[in-house]
Amino acid sequence: QQMVAKDGFAVGPKVDTLILSKLFWPDMPEDDFRLHPSLDHLQKQHLRYYKRLKAPRTLEWMPGMGTVTLELELASGAVTATVTPFQASVLMHFQD
Repeated sequence: QQMVAKDGFAVGPKVDTLILSKLFWPDMPEDDFRLHPSLDHLQKQHLRYYKRLKAPRTLEWMPGMGTVTLELELASGAVTATVTPFQASVLMHFQD
């Protein structure tokens, strides 16, 4: 369950973004990769916040790029791992 802040956006996992202008980023091939629904929800929430803060600017996510830091509960104890969004999505399906 997430708490809701005064501005109407949920308070929960931290989302950091690195924003690059299309002028400085090479053309990348289209990616059909879909994030785990939890990660997708976080990105959509961040996009709504960004649009409200920086209107009329918007974000175009590159779902295969970046990193995700997860805390994994293993039999030997908790481990923090920084992985790709693809790896995070696969791991998160194991918790469903």
